[in-house]
Amino acid sequence: MTQETFETIRESGVVAVLRGVDEGDPVAVAEALLAGGVDVIEVTADNADTPGTIRRLQSAVGDEATVGAGTVIDGPTAQSVIAAGAEFVVSPSSHADVIATCNRHGVLVAPGIMTPTEAAEAYEQGADLVKVFPAKTVGPDHVAALRGPLSQIPLLPTGGVSPDNAAAFLEAGAVAVGAGSALVPGRPSRTETTRRSPAAPNGSVRSSTRRTRADGSPSRRSRVTGTIRFPGLEPYLVCVHGNRGDDG
Repeated sequence: MTQETFETIRESGVVAVLRGVDEGDPVAVAEALLAGGVDVIEVTADNADTPGTIRRLQSAVGDEATVGAGTVIDGPTAQSVIAAGAEFVVSPSSHADVIATCNRHGVLVAPGIMTPTEAAEAYEQGADLVKVFPAKTVGPDHVAALRGPLSQIPLLPTGGVSPDNAAAFLEAGAVAVGAGSALVPGRPSRTETTRRSPAAPNGSVRSSTRRTRADGSPSRRSRVTGTIRFPGLEPYLVCVHGNRGDDG
């Protein structure tokens, strides 16, 4: 399970961080992200009802999206979100009980780190990858520096990632990036994708192509070839997916 989730994150290239969306319509946000090619969605645990939001998303888009939880800083919270269906757990800092809980349930875990020592300790405790946080304060050069002696540890820079620096983080060696306000700046006013048809020859086009992994299994990420009307989403996807190429 953790390897499959890891491959999905790597292929997507971006983890969308949803904070406060349970006050609006998290399903609408998730559908907009999926329309834009982002199929890894993190619901932060400081929402009013994170387990309930995770259940709603799993019910509505679970066949298409990988849904996890973020801002998890203790074992009981990790247990709660996993019971609700979280497929991965992310923390802003490193907590042994969170890592142990996720390992026990076979759920991917990404604790937050900043230094080489923190990264190595978290990985030795059982982390599947580590979240470099807050990434904006150290920049892509820090990610590249960590990758030098710790190339075995996958890195997920998060915090201040934007269309201006996402490609640089990936080029520095990050397996993917996490993006919150730059990707989901607020409630979407509308998500609109129109398939071209004889009745609408000049309409916007969104086509999905299933990719396959090395083992021949299908990848769930869609390739976007048309227009997505979701504020802040399309430029980010062009930056991330355009930089990574078809091999993810």
